[in-house]
Amino acid sequence: MKNILLINNNKNMNPVVPPIGLEFIASALLEEGYHVELYDLLFSLDPKELWEKVLQSDIVCITFRNLDTGSLFERGYYIDDLRRLVAMVKKYKDIKVILGGQGFSVAPEEILEYTKADYGIVGRGELAIVDLLKKMDSGPRIYNGNGYPIYRWDTHRRDIIDYAAYVRYGASMGVVTNTGCPENCSYCVEHDQAYAEIELDNVINEVAQLYKYTDSFIMCDSEFNHDQEQSSRFMERLISEGYKIRYCVYLKPGRLEERFVKSLKQSGCEGISIGIDTMDDSIQKDLGRNATKNDIAQMFEMLKAYDLSFVPSFVCGFPWNDIDKLKSEIEFCEQAKADYISVNMGVRVYPHTRFTEKIFPELKEHRERFRGVLDNNESLLKPLYYIKDEDFLGQVCDLPKSHNVKVIGL
Repeated sequence: MKNILLINNNKNMNPVVPPIGLEFIASALLEEGYHVELYDLLFSLDPKELWEKVLQSDIVCITFRNLDTGSLFERGYYIDDLRRLVAMVKKYKDIKVILGGQGFSVAPEEILEYTKADYGIVGRGELAIVDLLKKMDSGPRIYNGNGYPIYRWDTHRRDIIDYAAYVRYGASMGVVTNTGCPENCSYCVEHDQAYAEIELDNVINEVAQLYKYTDSFIMCDSEFNHDQEQSSRFMERLISEGYKIRYCVYLKPGRLEERFVKSLKQSGCEGISIGIDTMDDSIQKDLGRNATKNDIAQMFEMLKAYDLSFVPSFVCGFPWNDIDKLKSEIEFCEQAKADYISVNMGVRVYPHTRFTEKIFPELKEHRERFRGVLDNNESLLKPLYYIKDEDFLGQVCDLPKSHNVKVIGL
């Protein structure tokens, strides 16, 4: 059987994140009889060590988590690092390279073209990679992993990653109760990622395995409150089975059930991030959401009733943004006793979103409305942000002087 080298390319992550997704990939490949090794660039990028591992391999698979930092004020991007890594691997040996991961799934065709890798997998990769390897000479270049069933988590092996090493670097363990995202936000790259819930017993088993290393977790669901019944049953299992964990979650704006909120409190939730973006009902609808200002108010009231810490977040720079309205919405959050309000200035212009299709033509005549890599970036693989205008940018940057606001990256 072939030797498969799995490379975690996410060396700039803060905090440190174990590549659990690659461990699932490795489990699926081992089950099929392949020989697998995982190499994490987070801990080492020794050219000689990498060269030796590539020479011993028949196929190299690289996971790519993020295109860039996601911050207007920290415009680092990782696509060139990925291209250099692919070139380095191919310089060492004439070998096929497969890409995958959330970052790759944003623009698979463009990233394959830019990096000169051979194949790619969009979305879930455990079963897709097995299929790709079997059909490498006759199948497509890009496989859609979301078209496959969810991998059987009960076969997930736990002897591939040295979790203790990640914990020593301050890692929290990521767990999901569902994959993909059911929403259709106009500016988001996850709008077409297939949503699927994971069997509850499998999620609890995942927690049990990771609990051996730490009590610090992140629930990585895009929207932990999408199915409040499912999430409540999960949290109630945590409580009844005695897991004393600490964790944070991401919530979408919308009404909360008391059972859900009570379970958050009792099961160890210590931090909640809520992607608000706007409290204007009509604009929420334009963004592809259903929440109203009244829904958000009820949400805040429920969270504070159970003394839960929460941080509303706003992405600013949309054409409809107005500084007075934004200040009013921030004051509403302050009155609701939010820990603080997070503001991300600039809307990242990602490939293949409805927002990008609408505003990208403005770049030719209104360059002042954009920041980032403005030229030779038609693929949008390098960071480009829509800011509305210079005055609004300055007004947002001044918000921390008078409000409990943190501007990301400032």
